[in-house]
Amino acid sequence: MLTLFCIPKPFHGHVGVIQCNAIQSWLQLQPNSEIVLCGDDDGVLEAAATFNVRHFPDITRNEFGTPILSDAFERVQQIARNPLIGYVNADMILLPDVIRALQSVSLQQYLMVGRRTDLDITAPIDFEQSDWQAALREQAKFEGKVQHFDHIDYFIFNRGLVRNMPAFAVGRPGWDNWFIYNFRAQSIPVIDATAAVTAIHQNHDYAHVLRASGDRWEGPEADHNRALMGGKAHRFYIVDATHKLTNEGKLVEATDNEYLERRASRQAIFTADADPISRFFARAMGWIGRNRAKMPASLWQWVILKLAK
Repeated sequence: MLTLFCIPKPFHGHVGVIQCNAIQSWLQLQPNSEIVLCGDDDGVLEAAATFNVRHFPDITRNEFGTPILSDAFERVQQIARNPLIGYVNADMILLPDVIRALQSVSLQQYLMVGRRTDLDITAPIDFEQSDWQAALREQAKFEGKVQHFDHIDYFIFNRGLVRNMPAFAVGRPGWDNWFIYNFRAQSIPVIDATAAVTAIHQNHDYAHVLRASGDRWEGPEADHNRALMGGKAHRFYIVDATHKLTNEGKLVEATDNEYLERRASRQAIFTADADPISRFFARAMGWIGRNRAKMPASLWQWVILKLAK
């Protein structure tokens, strides 16, 4: 059903611990998921052997030695054995609810993303304990922090849908925003699975970012990623989803105000090169989104749902 892949950092110290936790959590998913570790940093080969998962070492790197995402996405789509592919940051723990979420989606094509819960985990998790999952959920509930819609750490999509991806550096800003934009630009549904999927981000430092400045992940690679993204117009987030999963795992159209306002404001981006009539409707929807408080909710929601891309 699902092939998961990641590009791990070197398996050193705390980072090594949390990456092993993440990989082992993926191994618990049923039906069994295929797992591919990409890259040749320290410990990646050994981790693949230890956990009996696939290893693809030959990933293109930039001048800083950082792996290039587009190469990994292209190669994994070629070798994956399953119709669904998930790119997951190597520090992310996934629980079995992600499989239930995927099984509840009947769309032919889609991208699934969701918000993460940040949690301090400093030691290996004992996955032999029968209550490991319940204990982790409890810890995340009381000690974790659910991040905002701009923290995007897993992407599940149909194999073959990611084409002509720019040469983004892994672990730097911008590429995740472009990724959501790219699916929306193709009119492929984007699903916000936050309510149905528990995605736990194990907190860590950012000592691996070379020539960092300002925020922990800023620097020349971040600047280059943003240039490849195509500007602020392509900065899409989880809230730009067209659909969402409810707490019960039901797939519904994303009709909450926060989603519809974004859809209204984004129409001009998709119609920049379109005919005058399409551009007119895009500007009209933007106006409706900005002035929605002045009109009946049912009216502006209907207009956006019927006309927005």
